[in-house]
Amino acid sequence: MFGNSIGLIHELDSQMNDVVGLNDFTGLCLTNINVCPHVSKIINRYDRFLERIDNFEKCNNIQITRINDGQAVFVDKNNTVIV
Repeated sequence: MFGNSIGLIHELDSQMNDVVGLNDFTGLCLTNINVCPHVSKIINRYDRFLERIDNFEKCNNIQITRINDGQAVFVDKNNTVIV
């Protein structure tokens, strides 16, 4: 949400958007880091999950940082991402 795109969620499960009806999947752009949380929990929920994330990255020219429950993303003063 804080990165530049929330489109990955729509790509994985477009039905989640049925209630909200978003047309624009631009994130808040507060950081250039895009995160996919809960990976180990949802990896089996979606067919070809990791492959679809890879494809989304390539098609949208962005990097998705994958994290599991209990992990966090920190950015140090040199803009280095630490998981």
